[in-house]
Amino acid sequence: MVYGMMGRYMEAIASINRAIDIDPSDHQAWMHRGFLFWRLERWYDACASFKRAAALCPEDGYARHCISVTAEEMKRSKERSRRRSVRGEG
Repeated sequence: MVYGMMGRYMEAIASINRAIDIDPSDHQAWMHRGFLFWRLERWYDACASFKRAAALCPEDGYARHCISVTAEEMKRSKERSRRRSVRGEG
């Protein structure tokens, strides 16, 4: 997580991915991966990571909360993109 704290998100994701390769059932690793993707505004990847964490640890209400918040952010992002397209900005 040191990479993430330094803003080196892609390196942090690579490190988390290695941890997940070693222990794919580590729900905290999946949560950290989701947070890193969130910082990069990669909503789909963040949501997929949070969903995996929730599946691994169903009693983790925070994982479900993160899924919900990320889904809302995806909707807002799509709406912003749509408005820019309509205005000819993107």
